[in-house]
Amino acid sequence: MNFINERRGRNAAATSNKSVLNAAMCLAKYVQPKTLLNFVDTGRFDDVSDLDKFILKVKDNGKYNYSRKVRQDKGGFNYKYISVFESNGPEGFKIVLLDNMDHFLREYHLGLFTIDFTLEDLVKEAEKSQQA
Repeated sequence: MNFINERRGRNAAATSNKSVLNAAMCLAKYVQPKTLLNFVDTGRFDDVSDLDKFILKVKDNGKYNYSRKVRQDKGGFNYKYISVFESNGPEGFKIVLLDNMDHFLREYHLGLFTIDFTLEDLVKEAEKSQQA
């Protein structure tokens, strides 16, 4: 079993050497600035709020089950329902799959990186990149 955990980045050495993903890196790899800004400005409030809360949980090293099931909401947007483990039970979030957000969910779940940003940080970074 150890070799499986090592290959998946789940051993103690791998977790202590995780790369840290910042807002600019997230926008370059997982979600386009224009897509994010459009979602924050015009998306359903509850969907944006769920993303905000989820990012805060992940920033605090929250762990979750990676759902393979992609659902579609009434607006036609693909999303995944993610349950983050909490001491008093799991807390669920609807995460709209903007651009490559599914890759973000999977790679974080595999322990490939930690994050040091909030949704507000992402929005500010996206605004800067749109002005350039």
